[in-house]
Order: sequence, then structure tokens, then C-alpha cells
Amino acid sequence: MMNLQGIPITRECLVKIERGIQHIQIQQLRAIRDALETTYENLLD
Repeated sequence: MMNLQGIPITRECLVKIERGIQHIQIQQLRAIRDALETTYENLLD
């Protein structure tokens, strides 16, 4: 879904973000929020 929004992200990149190895970019965070149809608050809790 993120790739369809024009935000290129690989599975490897997502795993690194989840493990805290790589910082998430704001456009990636926004795309995840939109794909999950949630708020930033819910994502960061």
C-alpha cells in the first residue's frame, strides 16, 4: 500500500524500523498511518 502511495519501502527497511535499527522518515510514518486508517497517537502508543 505504501508503494502505491509513492513511498518506496522494502520489507527489509520495515523490519529495521520495527527493530529500532533504522529511523522512520516522516513520509513513511504518514503512509503507514494512512494505510492503517489510524492516527499518529494510536501508532505511537
